[in-house]
Parts: sequence; structure tokens; C-alpha cells
Amino acid sequence: GTGLGNWVRERVAAKGAQIDQQALAELCEVVGPNLWAMDSELEKLAIYVGARPITLDDVKALVAGNRESSVFELVDAIMDRRPDKALQVTERLFISGATGPYLISMIARQARMVAIAQDLAARQAPQGEWASALGTSSDFVVRKTADQARRSSAEAVRGLYRLILEADVAMKTG
Repeated sequence: GTGLGNWVRERVAAKGAQIDQQALAELCEVVGPNLWAMDSELEKLAIYVGARPITLDDVKALVAGNRESSVFELVDAIMDRRPDKALQVTERLFISGATGPYLISMIARQARMVAIAQDLAARQAPQGEWASALGTSSDFVVRKTADQARRSSAEAVRGLYRLILEADVAMKTG
């Protein structure tokens, strides 16, 4: 929370750098309270940006723990029918060490969560029930999934499931 954000700001300043609010929020969400990992990521970011402030794009490009967030980007691009963006994010994920089976499983997981969120929204379930129904304790994951569910039709989610199945079968059968 606030304590982690303050600690990050102090460490960034000690490294002679600055960080914008969006980058700070993303970094805290992605890395979490592991101060050793956070300090390592801050060092990398401070060296990378030089004299300019650390931005959200810098965090997305460099922070190793950002893979899950990038999967959200990938699913967003897929659901929004933006193949150019989906390919760009997929390439970045592969460069960071992701594998095809990992991406398929994460896309399938997110598609399932979006379908559940669509059902929760249709039933007008209270927001307090969403995290447990989605199988997460992260407010970030709930917010992102709810946003994807609002932007996507049920048919788009079914279409995504069909594509996931085709890709999974293709990978397993060569």
C-alpha cells in the first residue's frame, strides 16, 4: 500500500531517479512487497532511464515480474481484435522467456475469468464476491478482468475458446 509506495519513492530518489505515479502503481502491483526484488528492479530501471523519469512503459518493458500484466495486454489485444498489438506483446513475452504452452494456458485462464466475470455482471453479483469467484485475491486482477468482460461480447469469448482449442491441438499434434 502507501508504505510500499513511499519506500519505492525513497529508493528511486536514492538512486538519483524519478518515477511517475502510473509507473509506481504498476511496479508496486507487479513486484509486490518483496523489497529485494523491488530494489533490483529499481536499479535496472534507474540505469535504463538515465535522467528522465521512470514511466509505465519502462516498467512494462523491463520488469521481469510483469509477465502476468503482459498476458493481460495480450488478451486485451486479442479481445479487441488488434492482431498487430497481440503479435507485438507475444514477441515481448517470448523474449522474456514465455513458451507457447504457457501463453495458451494463461490466455485460456484469462478467457475463463472473463467468462465468469460476464456471468457475475449479468447476475449483478456484488463486487465483494468477484475476487473469490475469479479465484484471485488481487484487486488489480479483478479490475482488469471486469474491464475485459465489459468490453467483450460472449460470442468473442466463445470464439477465443475455439482458437485456444485449435492452438492447443496444433501444438500437441505438431
